[in-house]
Amino acid sequence: MPDFICIGGQRTGTTWLHHVLSSNQTVWMPPCKELHHFDTLSPDVTAYPYRYREHLGSRLRHYGLAAARLVRRDLRPDVAVRLDWDWDLRYFLQPGRSIDWYRGLFQTRAAQGKVTGEITPAYSLLPQGEVQAIADALPKAKIILILREPLSRAWSHALKDLPAEAANDTDRMVSFLRDPECFERSNWPEIIGRWQSAFPADQILILDFDQIKAAPDAFLAKVATFLGTDLALPESREVGGSLRERGSSSYRAGGIPAEVKEAVADLYAPVIQKTAEMLPDIAGGWLDRQSELLDRATTSA
Repeated sequence: MPDFICIGGQRTGTTWLHHVLSSNQTVWMPPCKELHHFDTLSPDVTAYPYRYREHLGSRLRHYGLAAARLVRRDLRPDVAVRLDWDWDLRYFLQPGRSIDWYRGLFQTRAAQGKVTGEITPAYSLLPQGEVQAIADALPKAKIILILREPLSRAWSHALKDLPAEAANDTDRMVSFLRDPECFERSNWPEIIGRWQSAFPADQILILDFDQIKAAPDAFLAKVATFLGTDLALPESREVGGSLRERGSSSYRAGGIPAEVKEAVADLYAPVIQKTAEMLPDIAGGWLDRQSELLDRATTSA
């Protein structure tokens, strides 16, 4: 079974973390990020098109590059090729939704003797009963959650999912930010409450997204201590080169317009306030950063 599961949140640097952990010899991560196992257990959820479209395409590119390098060894030297035959065969040719199938994904030859885990931000949205089911099935699993200031996370989410021109469409952005599908991914008190009710406090690590950019070594040291293993940043701090992989998710637009903040203040300001009360070391700075948002929420109340 996996030693840890990172449950997100979405747009909080989880892609960066996946790349960094995958680069360490003491940790084994699945070749594909976001297995989406626990949020697709219901037969009413269509899981397989995602797996076979996105993940299979990624794995085929690895094998294709490996084959091409037999002819030209210097082809794309910046790209690390990862071949995991036994994992790929189980994942793609024996797909399943059972907990035994899921455990088997972390029992490959390459994973032996290493700390194993996966990252799927959608797990943060699982309801209480399903979180408890994970705890019952994987009672020793460690849980990692990365927090980002709620409205900034939601804004990054909107920029990712909507066309570029939507950033200038106030009504469209406000509608997206107020949609429960977006808002609940920023509702840290609720997310933390569900997971803390199922897992002991010493099995949950809550991290600060801002530290990825400000002090990545310190961020990774916390993860290393929590997992009980040695970790190091790759020699190339850019981990592949893109802004997104360096933990900077809002790479398509500037700050959040004042009119958008005003329109969503009633939703996001209480979450900021409550999270700061729960976790002042991580969220205390959000109060100063979003003081304008908090003032608007107070005025409109």
